[in-house]
Amino acid sequence: MTGSTGATAPEATQPATRSIRTGTGWVRRPPRPALAVAGVVVLVVVVALYPLVITNPTATTFGVITLVFVAVTSAWNLFSGYSGYLSLGHAVFYGTGAYFL
Repeated sequence: MTGSTGATAPEATQPATRSIRTGTGWVRRPPRPALAVAGVVVLVVVVALYPLVITNPTATTFGVITLVFVAVTSAWNLFSGYSGYLSLGHAVFYGTGAYFL
């Protein structure tokens, strides 16, 4: 029974959420956990220290080229994945290389 004032028990607090827009409407999404942020920080530190710790030129070259491919892949994901634009320019270069081999 709530009494004459009509007051009810306070509701449990919910974590803060963000709204994101999808193709079907707005969806509530919880904030990113601190563990994900810590993972990104650790990854940045490892990438920054890699050339200083690994002194073998072959391993350093392999690591740097891998990071370049990661950056290109991320950019392609942002451009094609989120915008919906289908770029076939890479297919032209791939086909030209295959033709000349």
